[in-house]
Amino acid sequence: MRDIIVGPSHVVRLEHLYNNNIIKNSLKNVVFICRGGAPTWSFQLFKSFEECLKHDDATHLIIGDFRFGNTIIEDAADIYETEINHINVTGRLINDVNDLTMVGHFTDGLFKWKHYGVNVNFIPWTLIMRRADNISKRKHVNENGSYNHPQMDEVELIREFCNPGYVKCLDIPVEIISQFYIDGDLHPSTLGYMFILDMLKKNDPYRSLNSSIVKLSLVLDKYFKRLKLNKKVLITGDSISLPTLSKVIPFNKDGFENIRAYSHDDFTCKFSDLKNEVFIIELLSLDSTLKYSIYANDCTTVRFPWDYLGYSTISRRHIDLQRLKPSEMSLEGISEESVKDSFFDIGERLTPTIKGVLFIISLASSLNIKKKNEILEDTLIDIFGAKSNKEHNKTHLLVLLKNILSKIYSA
Repeated sequence: MRDIIVGPSHVVRLEHLYNNNIIKNSLKNVVFICRGGAPTWSFQLFKSFEECLKHDDATHLIIGDFRFGNTIIEDAADIYETEINHINVTGRLINDVNDLTMVGHFTDGLFKWKHYGVNVNFIPWTLIMRRADNISKRKHVNENGSYNHPQMDEVELIREFCNPGYVKCLDIPVEIISQFYIDGDLHPSTLGYMFILDMLKKNDPYRSLNSSIVKLSLVLDKYFKRLKLNKKVLITGDSISLPTLSKVIPFNKDGFENIRAYSHDDFTCKFSDLKNEVFIIELLSLDSTLKYSIYANDCTTVRFPWDYLGYSTISRRHIDLQRLKPSEMSLEGISEESVKDSFFDIGERLTPTIKGVLFIISLASSLNIKKKNEILEDTLIDIFGAKSNKEHNKTHLLVLLKNILSKIYSA
């Protein structure tokens, strides 16, 4: 039996992790049908799905934004008849009337999947994450603090199409949910991918959101110990990657005390007096890379030309990205072969994958490269390895215990 995973850019990025052997221990026999910005009613998704579907396949739909494909409004076309590739969200078409129309199309697309003749596992990723993001920005929140989307009811949509257990997830504080995505497009963080992989196995959604945080915290603690890191690691610099890098794992959050990530300005303000207490990894922009001739490690700091090596790497992905390739320069103490394509997520912001983040942390370790790579690969298995129901329940109990202890000590 195969798992067919359908959806927008979140699935594109999931496929990128799979193709780079980051999550292969969690997904064995899988087919990805995806297109960035594809709506639920996408003709291209349905066509590709029909062409590959076999009778014993398990189908999973990761639900994207209801506004995807809103250019169809200008065409006044029927979503079931158009073969035009309507994708993404066009900002100038966003208004209450058009949004109501798009919610209708969005829901019609979900009904088409529901009545397709296969048992679809609907994963309401964007319904949960966009609601939390809206609340964090006080959008659609009234003076009493209640959230009410003007065009759709997330609870009713989840009850109609998804495991009703997802409804409880809407009550989880936004401070927790925000750790599951990295940007305004709601692309998943490491916790987000852990959650999605759990949902592909149809584990309990509410437990998964909570237990993923504890599991990742425990795994990273183990990673630090195996790397023999006896100081906290602070990632800073002026790399273009810093804004999204700082969300790939829950930097600066409770339970992740060993690792911090701050922009260069924030670091200068908050941590300039702590240089002897932390190991500093400074990720350099292209401009900063030109200022240094040596990038070798010392006992407290390493400067690493992340942007130079990143652009050099991703420029080889596609002919359209060759424009990103920087002029060649000599990097004393750095091997370009040490940086792999799997360290970088999709896109041009050089956001690291979790594999890239683990590599960055490993720069603080004095172990040899072979040993560090071995520990890194083991850690990926620990993060994304298949989780039995027994292990799932054990992690959930750890969450409950941690919450109880937190309440006792804060009382």
